[in-house]
Amino acid sequence: MNMFYEAIGVLAGVLVMSASLPQLIQTLKTKNVEGLSFYTFFVWAMGALCWCVYGYYLQSYQMIIFNIISFLSSVMIMWLIKKHKK
Repeated sequence: MNMFYEAIGVLAGVLVMSASLPQLIQTLKTKNVEGLSFYTFFVWAMGALCWCVYGYYLQSYQMIIFNIISFLSSVMIMWLIKKHKK
């Protein structure tokens, strides 16, 4: 495969994977879940899980790894929402 497209794939994976990390870090620090939507992170997690399955089908390990991390961070945020919801 062309190295340019591989680099684009890695960049896309890093960007998507890191999208929820600032929210996770902020929520872990403050324990404030006000304004966070459980449903949004549920949909994000299900999408990441589907991408993992598709990555397995394509044998794209970078797609699998980045989306596993994205899935886990979304699940952690959902857990924090349930734990700290008033």
